[in-house]
Amino acid sequence: MNDLTPASEFVRWFRQSSPYIHAFRGRTFVLVFDGAAVLDEGFAHFIHDVALLNSLGIRLVLVHGDRPQIAQRLKERELSTEYVNGIRIT
Repeated sequence: MNDLTPASEFVRWFRQSSPYIHAFRGRTFVLVFDGAAVLDEGFAHFIHDVALLNSLGIRLVLVHGDRPQIAQRLKERELSTEYVNGIRIT
């Protein structure tokens, strides 16, 4: 049974995390996420995690997919598209 208080759990977690925070501060992370992620109900949690990394001094490059959004726009305009090796030709 875990008898640690929430505060002591946080301190333990922070102590375990601090070497990683120190090692990666000032480093650049490239975060790639699918265009469908924007529509997911958990997307706000992802954004909070991105903000946390930024607050810890991690430099961030966000690369987002846009396949669902482009597909929707093409459908709305009744335009066709072609894929070659999984890459859309527009």
